[in-house]
Amino acid sequence: MKSLILVGCSLLGSALLLSAQEPAPLFGGAPSFTGPAKGKVEVTVELLADVTAIAPGQPFTAALHFKHNPEWHTYWINSGYVEQAPSVTWNLPTGFVAGPLEFPIPEHAEHEGRASYYYTDSSYLLTTITPPRELAVGEIVNLEAQIKYQYCKDVCIPAKETKSLNLPVANAASPQPENAALLANYRKAHFPMAMPTGWSASATRFGSKITLTVEGKEITAPDAKFYPASDHIRSQPGYPLSASAGKLAFTLPLDPDKDGALSTLSGLLVISTTDAKMAYQIQAPITMGAATSGEAGGMTLSYTLLLAFIGGLILNLMPCVFPVIGLKIMGFVRQAGQDRRKILLHGLMFSAGVLVCFWALSGTLLWLRSRGEQVGWGFQLQSPWVVYGLMVLMFVFALNMFGVFEIGTSAVGVGQELTAKQGLSGTFFSGLLAVVVATPCSAPFLAPALGATLTLAPVAFFSVFTTIGIGLALPYLLLSAFPGLLKKLPKPGAWMEAFKQIMSFLLFMTAGYLLWVYGGLTAPTNESNQLFAILGLGLIGLGAYIYGRWCPPVHAGKTRAIGGVLAVAFAATGFWLGVPKKDTLQWEPWSEERVAELRAEGIPVYIDFTAKWCATCQTNKISYKSKEIVALAEAKKIVLLKADWTDRNDKITEALAGYERSAIPV
Repeated sequence: MKSLILVGCSLLGSALLLSAQEPAPLFGGAPSFTGPAKGKVEVTVELLADVTAIAPGQPFTAALHFKHNPEWHTYWINSGYVEQAPSVTWNLPTGFVAGPLEFPIPEHAEHEGRASYYYTDSSYLLTTITPPRELAVGEIVNLEAQIKYQYCKDVCIPAKETKSLNLPVANAASPQPENAALLANYRKAHFPMAMPTGWSASATRFGSKITLTVEGKEITAPDAKFYPASDHIRSQPGYPLSASAGKLAFTLPLDPDKDGALSTLSGLLVISTTDAKMAYQIQAPITMGAATSGEAGGMTLSYTLLLAFIGGLILNLMPCVFPVIGLKIMGFVRQAGQDRRKILLHGLMFSAGVLVCFWALSGTLLWLRSRGEQVGWGFQLQSPWVVYGLMVLMFVFALNMFGVFEIGTSAVGVGQELTAKQGLSGTFFSGLLAVVVATPCSAPFLAPALGATLTLAPVAFFSVFTTIGIGLALPYLLLSAFPGLLKKLPKPGAWMEAFKQIMSFLLFMTAGYLLWVYGGLTAPTNESNQLFAILGLGLIGLGAYIYGRWCPPVHAGKTRAIGGVLAVAFAATGFWLGVPKKDTLQWEPWSEERVAELRAEGIPVYIDFTAKWCATCQTNKISYKSKEIVALAEAKKIVLLKADWTDRNDKITEALAGYERSAIPV
């Protein structure tokens, strides 16, 4: 027992210490062109304002003026493909507020089945800046814009520039006559208008498509186009249009390669007549449409129900579900000698668990849909907390099946000498769990059925999800209703222990898959989340081992108590270590140019030379969560750069040598 205490204390102490790929070219073709001629500037950016002096509390207009050489172009807010639109980060004095970047009407081109939206020649992107009311007259304020954009010809080249303006503060704003007239006229001629009074726009989603309807008495022109502001709408040369007097209806396909929900449809309605070309701003919340006349996304309801039933059956063979199925097979083998009534009751309880979970998930989907949210099957796995909890659950179940520890196993429906209540509870929970782990596996027949279901009215919506549940539960219901079929299963024996351990590896793989999903969900906010989740699982596994080794009834009460405390301590520490966390500090990628730029401007720089294979580097990162460190970085406006040496990088090697270092961390 002393060895147990020493091992536990030392391990717990250690545990607490742990606590440009370039986008494709717009106009296609073999990109043999490698960039602009050396020393030649193809696109220039200028920052200007419509005033020569600002006044407290009085808004003014700032503009980014892009001048393009022939054949070079930059992009609208939605390029139509993968190219990036210009963006600006303002560095303004305290109290100044910059509005969103406003884009003029883009040019439109069609190429290789896609539409592109871009600017050539001269273009102005506008922003309204509002000074605070508390400004001292006579002081000079500096407005700085950090501009990122891509300029393209045969290839796209990323660019980053910093522009600034110094403007004096006066009692009243002083217009800059030339700029004020230029920007006012440009806005009038090149920016979209608001929809006229009496017009309305609505957007309704039907499966993988959105119908945009614009109504107004003066709408008579059939020559109309819609430019979507979001790349969630698949780009194509033109969208199907149904035009009638006073009404336009566009059919917009959603891009299947884009993740995330689209709750509002925005873009430009461009109407051409013989006299003019007018563009109007469109913004409409997206509502979910219900299929009519027994159809769902082009399929009849009966056909959708058939696909749902077949899909539910096939789910039993999916890698996400099969480990849980193995548990139920074990349960049926154990029940083979019991009376028929008890076996039937277990089958009904498993089916009830499946259906209740399907109803709960589909009810949540329907509720979110009624609120205008765009969610799909498996939406709960978009939450890192849900994925993390499910991953830990699968991992602990796998340890239990492998034999690391033994507890009352009613939670997974497997166990010996269970009371009737415990056994039925475990069987019901097995049904719930089967549905939860089934959501990543949309079987071949299930995917189209689920896609169509999202457009159905509530009664049909629940009918389809209930049918999927019946398909998933049917094999177990049949085995329990006709116990003669159980004779086809092998008799209980020593093989069951080996089978149980083999099934544990499937659960380990399921946990590994969920760990991969978890890493993808949490990497944007903290790239260390996946590492700490792995370490956390290790501590949870150690807690399970201590429980299985020193907590069974064969040991003395004191040994079991100490073992239980250590097991809980390790498991709790491991769980806490792996929960999703956000970085408190914001990091930028390191480059020699960025360091030189910041030093030239007198901005303090902190560089972390690190690598994923450097364990000490990861441990050092714990200090970055210190409140004192965060406060110091914010107070001194320190720019944090991360020099990632995970892959070979000669520039980082040279930089380290410049600091007389050859290893990391630095």
